[in-house]
Amino acid sequence: MSITYSEICGQFDALAKTAEFLDREINALTGWLRGINPKLVVFLGCGSSYSVAKSLADAACVHLPVFARALPAGDVLLHAGRYVNSLQGALLVPISRSGSTSEIIRAIEALRVNGCKFDLLSISCVENSPLDKLSDIFLDLPWAFDESVCQTRTVSCLYFTGMYLISHLAGDGLMRRSLLDVVENGPAFLRAIESKCKDIAMGGWGRVVALGDAEISGLCEEGALAFNEICQIPSNFYHLLDSRHGPMVLVKPNTLAIAAVSGAKGDYEMGLIKDIAAKGATVVAVSDAPFIVGGVCNFSWGESTVALTNSWSSTASAGGATGANATGTANATGTASVTGIASAMNVANDNCTACVTGPTGKPQNPLHHAALGLAFILACQLISYYKSTQTGADPDKPDGLEPWISL
Repeated sequence: MSITYSEICGQFDALAKTAEFLDREINALTGWLRGINPKLVVFLGCGSSYSVAKSLADAACVHLPVFARALPAGDVLLHAGRYVNSLQGALLVPISRSGSTSEIIRAIEALRVNGCKFDLLSISCVENSPLDKLSDIFLDLPWAFDESVCQTRTVSCLYFTGMYLISHLAGDGLMRRSLLDVVENGPAFLRAIESKCKDIAMGGWGRVVALGDAEISGLCEEGALAFNEICQIPSNFYHLLDSRHGPMVLVKPNTLAIAAVSGAKGDYEMGLIKDIAAKGATVVAVSDAPFIVGGVCNFSWGESTVALTNSWSSTASAGGATGANATGTANATGTASVTGIASAMNVANDNCTACVTGPTGKPQNPLHHAALGLAFILACQLISYYKSTQTGADPDKPDGLEPWISL
């Protein structure tokens, strides 16, 4: 079995261990942070961890009374002297799978050599790493370390760690409960969407556009990067409406567009998704509530209902948490609905509309936007993994890519 696939499927076990670890450490951690009371928080990363850093910086700005930003560690390394004034007195939060990435280690050292004073909280997946030794306080998540070159569960756990900490500092109970809800019900959601992800991967598309906004935009960017690394297909990330400003001209029938859509009840998001589908692209929307748009596959976290716009009927086997059966009956318009925990179904018509929702078989509490990011990245990881079987790429050891960079 592919290491990458095993780590994708095992990420919810790792997330559960991360939540347990953080619950043990949270009082000491939040106490330390409130004690230093930073006015500026700077998240550092490289590659995937830089994408996570962007999401955490956005979340800190949205939910906490601080200014936060994300910087690529390589930029800071090359231009440490330029950054000293702006980073003086900040809380630096470097994020790293290995805790040994050269740019991160050397960037921290270069700032200190240039006289920059800061507090340092690090998050990594290796104990007793070089990064630990530079830190005032560190969070090590060894159970989240990916053996595969391509990061999957590592990304989810690093992201969860930052978001869970922010939810506690902000006193945001909905955010915290939503994050834990995804951890608890993630395996059932994976089972619900996996076969449809495989079907989508076998399509003829050869380019990917990932779309997302606000706190999860960095993680959506990581979703695009997953297609670069895992199946080695060109990909780009854009904010939802910003994609109209130029990138839309490159959306073609050979494009897979995958969008994270939260609370989409207005015309802006739905209008964009309809326009992308009208250009003949394969469109996947990961959302917090189900919706039906022609030509769009919707993976929704919420009430357990499946609807297929197609001449489909008969009995469908339902997977997920309960293992119950679900039945579907087509009406006069050719729209069929299924209730129960439904697995994604194979359909003969590639252009049919599918809505696959609900890991628990009942309406959920409102899903916080930050938690939706974990559902989105899972869909990207699954589709890119199954696409690698078509492209011939080896996601465990892609040519020209190392697990971490040593300069």
